[in-house]
Amino acid sequence: MKSELHDELRSPTGGAWPQALIHATHGFMSSQVLFTLEEIGAFEQLRVGPLSTTQLALATKCDPNALERLVTAGVTLGLLERNAQRESLIPTQLLPLLDPSSPRCITGIFEHFRRVSLRAFGVLTDAIRHGRSCFWEDHGEHVEGAFESMYSTAEGTSRFAGAMWALGYHAASELCEMFPPLGSRCLVDLGGGSGSFSIAALERWPELTAVVADLPSMKPVVEAAAVQRGLQQRLSFVACDFFRDPLPRADIYALGYVLSDWSYERGSSLLTRAYDALPPGGLVLVLERLFDEDRSGPATTALMDLAMLLETQGMHRTGIEYVQWLQRTGFVDCQVYRSSQEKHAIIGFKPSLS
Repeated sequence: MKSELHDELRSPTGGAWPQALIHATHGFMSSQVLFTLEEIGAFEQLRVGPLSTTQLALATKCDPNALERLVTAGVTLGLLERNAQRESLIPTQLLPLLDPSSPRCITGIFEHFRRVSLRAFGVLTDAIRHGRSCFWEDHGEHVEGAFESMYSTAEGTSRFAGAMWALGYHAASELCEMFPPLGSRCLVDLGGGSGSFSIAALERWPELTAVVADLPSMKPVVEAAAVQRGLQQRLSFVACDFFRDPLPRADIYALGYVLSDWSYERGSSLLTRAYDALPPGGLVLVLERLFDEDRSGPATTALMDLAMLLETQGMHRTGIEYVQWLQRTGFVDCQVYRSSQEKHAIIGFKPSLS
């Protein structure tokens, strides 16, 4: 007798479900497999070499039988592999991204996805019906507090910043090769997080100086990155609430994944503050995920756009929409630069004095 699940995974015409429907239906399970493997320390243990399920259970203090099920799920999803001895290992192509000791490791973002995003998507239907999310209010917080909660502990801040570095640095380096020369000016990276963009820019232009302006808890992260890269003489940190505090003096303001976090009104206020603080000929660099101009993709941008609806006050846009926003603020000669990754750039100049 066929199982009910087997029958349900058939299309009305008798064929198998399309892969898109299978992935969408079971995607939340796949995410939990990935996040749980990271949370129990499986990737930490497997980075040094293959382990049997018994060995991995001892190392992670998990039940061997339950862990065997989790590992099997990880193997079927391509998150783990098994060798001829039935030992589990991290696939070679995933190792730099899942190895906690790698500078390309992205697992630091998993905590936020697990702790916040999974719960936030539980109220998606309500948010779509009403046009806004009550997620943070339902948990006794506001959006502003949500950002502070991500940096609530030194360990959490370090892990999140590490993930942001892994997701941002290589794209930033690629974009810096496309930009017009920034020369010996001063760059202020508003909400610059781990400093990945500032460091990429400093490495591209040896005469440039940079300041990361962010919440105070990011200071040790940025200072450590500056020392590691030998840039402590050219990169500094300023604790700053960019909606309330005076903006540090700059020839260039960078806004990386900032405008997409806030409402149009608050984003416009920030762009106006940056415009007013810039000297004539100064420029703003907006670094964001971008929709294709016809909004047919990418899927990750569309999904993160929903996350913005649920978790913040913002949204993702097309490159042209950002250009038009900058032009309404007063910026001219606006251009869009697309990298091969998920971070792109829109540049606008403050008109020079005639």
